[in-house]
Amino acid sequence: EGLLALEAAHMTGDFLAFYAAARLLAGPRPSQLYDLSSQQALEQSLAVHSNVAFQPFGYPPLFAFVLKPLAFQPYQTAFFAYVAVMLLVLGASLWTLRVHLPALCGSRARFATTALLVAGFHPVVRTVIGGQTSGLSLSLWLGFFAALHGGRPGLAGIWLGLLSYKPQLALLLGGALLVRREYRALVVAACVAVAHYLLAAFALGW
Repeated sequence: EGLLALEAAHMTGDFLAFYAAARLLAGPRPSQLYDLSSQQALEQSLAVHSNVAFQPFGYPPLFAFVLKPLAFQPYQTAFFAYVAVMLLVLGASLWTLRVHLPALCGSRARFATTALLVAGFHPVVRTVIGGQTSGLSLSLWLGFFAALHGGRPGLAGIWLGLLSYKPQLALLLGGALLVRREYRALVVAACVAVAHYLLAAFALGW
């Protein structure tokens, strides 16, 4: 299957791995999701640029299930749909800032300034419109912060458990919960994180 010619940055970013994972999961043998040779062969068949580097998919299975609807769209359509969702998620994250950080966002002028500083920060712009997961990670982090700030440790644990799709971020916040002795949130987060892999085992084979 050929692809429309896209910028090299669109082809070499993480989105190629995301799209390949979605295609593998939607295919006749979803158990090949973490087979590196299958991932690489599919990515090579999709790429129109001969110099596209192999991007292995190493995220937990739940993220692949979220990506699965992209498999039924052409690559270019799926890419722009993914970027649109990340932009919406970023907007929701900024709105969360407005509610929970009154010192920075207590007025319209302050909120506009903070939103522009966050959305205009080059690493944020580059990753959100470049097919990365920064918008999603930020929204989960802020959901965790909002729940904890609002005195809802169980909900904070759910957000943190979902954030375990990027373990390095979840471990950092988990350590902060341990220092704060937020044991209920830690237990809930651990249960949600384990559910990632139980879901995978049920759907893809033990």
